[in-house]
Amino acid sequence: MIKIAKDINDALKESDEAKEYLKLKEVLKDDPFVNKLLENVKESQNMMKKYLDSNDLANYKIEKAKLELYKEQFVNYPLVSNYLKAKSDLSNLIEQIVMIIGE
Repeated sequence: MIKIAKDINDALKESDEAKEYLKLKEVLKDDPFVNKLLENVKESQNMMKKYLDSNDLANYKIEKAKLELYKEQFVNYPLVSNYLKAKSDLSNLIEQIVMIIGE
């Protein structure tokens, strides 16, 4: 049984879905735009917390709007959208394998 699980794991790693996901994950990790955007998100979240703690709702709302813009830019960035699609494809493949095994 363990051999079968290892064989399935090896086959999964060799699938086009896994290869694409892993490739995009690596590229995404080193993308300067994505890294800067994530840095901006973190900074904006910290500022929102600071403004909320000091009850400065006007600046909190401004930071919240910035955060929403950063999130929109992130999700709509082609590399990120391709990564999310590849992740979904791999997840679907894994779900199919689990369903087949469960039969």
